Amino acid sequence: MNMREKIARAMQADAGSPADEAYWTTPCTGAVVWRSLATAALRALETPTPEMVEAGQAVDGTITAEEVWSAMIRKAKG
Repeated sequence: MNMREKIARAMQADAGSPADEAYWTTPCTGAVVWRSLATAALRALETPTPEMVEAGQAVDGTITAEEVWSAMIRKAKG
């Protein structure tokens, strides 16, 4: 399961909407909406805030935190 799908399912579950596996495999269900919302969430996360960059750089002392983060989010978007 890719990250977009994991986020979509977590959002749906958090909203308290019941869904079984058929819900996620049928193309004409609300799953399409949840996946769209998950994509939007990933898009919003693609560019880290300055505070996020600072925290990432503090981990290993490099200045590549922003590039690494953005690459990871781009990959998660699929």
